[in-house]
Amino acid sequence: MRDIYARRLWQRFVSKNKLRILTRQESTLSGRDKKLIWHPFSQEKTAAEPIAIRRAQGSYVYDEADRPYLDLVSSWWVNIHGHAHPEIANTIYKQALTLDHVIFAGFTHEPAVTLCESLATIFPPKLSRYFFSDNGSTTVEIALKMAYQYWWNEKFFFDSLLVPFPATWNEDVDVVKKEVEAISLFQSHLTDQLLCRVIVNLRLSGTIVLKC
Repeated sequence: MRDIYARRLWQRFVSKNKLRILTRQESTLSGRDKKLIWHPFSQEKTAAEPIAIRRAQGSYVYDEADRPYLDLVSSWWVNIHGHAHPEIANTIYKQALTLDHVIFAGFTHEPAVTLCESLATIFPPKLSRYFFSDNGSTTVEIALKMAYQYWWNEKFFFDSLLVPFPATWNEDVDVVKKEVEAISLFQSHLTDQLLCRVIVNLRLSGTIVLKC
């Protein structure tokens, strides 16, 4: 009886003072995340709570309890030199104080030109032009458009058939599925080519065939 009475007093106190008592799950970063955010490559109805990372150092990331996790995928292959690398962090800091970002259409900057000059000393002479992209998916899209553009310039027209390798990371790139908002100056002649009728997940002899 005493426990029931104490519980009722506590409930009245909470109600009167409009307090919201967070459960342990709700109060954690993972619990707060689960209520708000959809994560890539996750089925939200069945996925476990994401691991909440508070800090990182070298090859390890650390959760809220400071438990270490070996980052074997370099956080999706971007931290190849490890987390919180002091020289890299300091270089980013100094660059941000000078120039953090500028649009690359119609503009350029020293780091970009210097990087390409360095690459030119490594790559074969025929690979003498450079185009920047920020991720693998758009890189595949750029490569497809460049291939189409080359054959268009050569006056060689054909019905499109894209045959990617199976089980590759970017085989689900959306360039062959989406409607292209063509800017006439650059893409009007490619629109019909890139608007493809896609046969999804059709595997013929281990190959996905995308028929346009």
